[in-house]
Amino acid sequence: MKYLMLVFAVFGMEVCWGAVGEKNLIAQRELNPKVNIGYKSQDGCSFMYSPIDFCDDRHMEAIRGALKDRAPNFANKFILITIPERDEYNQVSVVAVDSVTAEVYPLPIDSISGVKGKTGKNGDINFKLNENKICIYGDVLIYKSIKERELCFVLEGGRFVGSHTAYMD
Repeated sequence: MKYLMLVFAVFGMEVCWGAVGEKNLIAQRELNPKVNIGYKSQDGCSFMYSPIDFCDDRHMEAIRGALKDRAPNFANKFILITIPERDEYNQVSVVAVDSVTAEVYPLPIDSISGVKGKTGKNGDINFKLNENKICIYGDVLIYKSIKERELCFVLEGGRFVGSHTAYMD
């Protein structure tokens, strides 16, 4: 009986700690992603003059889903995801989500879509697990202007830097 109680106590505590600790961490990340625009913003959730609200229910649902279901795929600890913006134009926004803190870092663009005959439907997005650099190529929407372009950014100091966009002013 003593042996059974000791096993239960040791393993019970471990199982209880693991389950509660993990669930609390997951719950914290699921409930509290925090958007970090990194540049001038309207309300902390959108770049200045951008129609994209990274804090709305649709964006938060995508971010919470990534935290729950995906492993880091960018800069060792971030989950890089695309979020549909305007399906009829195949436009997606791009954010990096810190898998540990749930901080969200949007690329300083509104959206990217493909260039007919040159890219996939959502444009080309190139990045690596062990690097903090991302390059995009496609029809990029930034501050009411869509242009075919290639832009490269590095995630540094809580924001994307590199190719200049109007949202970085």
